[in-house]
Amino acid sequence: MALKRVDVATVMLITGLVGFFSEKGNETHPPCPCEAPEFLGICDPFVPGIIVAMDERAIRVASTWPAGPADQAGVCPGDEIVAANGAVASERTFGELLRVVVSEKPAVIDLSVRRATQNLNFHVHLVRESTLAALSKQKWAILPFFPLGRRLVTVPLDESREEMEAFRELELRVGEHYGFKLGGDVWVPRGTPDDQIRRLAEVRSGGPESQRFVSKLFLIGHPYGAGFSVLLLRGPQEILVDTIVPGSPSYRAGLVPGDQLLEVDGHSVSDLDEKRLADLILKPDDHARELTLGITRGTSQLKLRLETRRTQEFAHLMSIFGPAKERDKRSTTYIFGLRVFYGDHPRQVIVTGVEYPSPAFGAGLHVGDLILAANGRSIEQITPDQLSDLLNPEGPSELTLEILRLDRKVSFRLTAITEGQAEAEIGRKMTENGPASAHCIEAPKTIAPIGAR
Repeated sequence: MALKRVDVATVMLITGLVGFFSEKGNETHPPCPCEAPEFLGICDPFVPGIIVAMDERAIRVASTWPAGPADQAGVCPGDEIVAANGAVASERTFGELLRVVVSEKPAVIDLSVRRATQNLNFHVHLVRESTLAALSKQKWAILPFFPLGRRLVTVPLDESREEMEAFRELELRVGEHYGFKLGGDVWVPRGTPDDQIRRLAEVRSGGPESQRFVSKLFLIGHPYGAGFSVLLLRGPQEILVDTIVPGSPSYRAGLVPGDQLLEVDGHSVSDLDEKRLADLILKPDDHARELTLGITRGTSQLKLRLETRRTQEFAHLMSIFGPAKERDKRSTTYIFGLRVFYGDHPRQVIVTGVEYPSPAFGAGLHVGDLILAANGRSIEQITPDQLSDLLNPEGPSELTLEILRLDRKVSFRLTAITEGQAEAEIGRKMTENGPASAHCIEAPKTIAPIGAR
């Protein structure tokens, strides 16, 4: 929950796990009728309230939902899942195990776990995903976060429908300002052909094309860059342009999602793997250089010339102020609990996430709030680095915010507390594996979570 500036590649890898929904034109409202997580084709299923992690040896509990069924039953982060309803975890794939613990109707699962030298059994009463959110005074919503795309997220329970509609409209205006539109669940430059948008959606969402998907490569990271990502497909091999960074050289040159990359500076990419493709485009330059890209768009073959720019000149639009990647021993980290998007020209800071539990959540901040001033300074006078410093307190401190919410100005005063203090307020503690119930003992650290509640 500590807030720091996060590289977009990390953000997109995380949020890309949420999933994609079918496109029905360029609607303002989300096309998916299920405003809750969907597993195995079940909208808002009954679940135990656990996030799992998998390694070569075992499936482990990475975290439990606060006050959720598994949490209340006594399951702890770090527990190795041995069996669920008699299905032995070591003999099942993750998908097969998921089918055991997710249900269309109320159910009870018998969960067997190994904790250190103990073998334990728990009876876990499943509840709906929407019920899990409500236990944390939150609810699910599908919102179009620029420039990351439409995402299923939790917002405070008292956030009104009018606020969420206003946020959607605001994000659409922000995207239009930067020359982008929503194509399904992702932001694409205006002028991107609809057939290319549909094809990419098939690759991402499990259509026939997804069977050819190999990996995604985000071509940004050196001091100078072009600012786009590609999807690598096999059988036959194709390299499709995926994400375009707003304001980047690739955007200025007219590259759009769905373009098929054929050449880079005259070198064919038909037989290149990820590393060789990255080496060709992402040279560790300390100066700008020209790139010539050969592409296919529809039935036309085009050559686009661009000049790389300093990454920091355009990448700020693909950065957010959000949770830090490092989660080890964070109990003494001071937090306010805000996640925001910083846009320039015109400068505006939009609240895109409120962490639970946190001072921001307790104070009543909402997704979509526009920050007008911080500590008495207009947002026009605050740079991204200064804002990052304000939202990442080094110790006990206060933050005053002036917010615009539905044409009404509201003031908030937040007092930073540690992650450990925030968890203690809801009866939990920080462990090596992250937040856990007070009764949980320390356990070997799990690897990164892969999903499933």
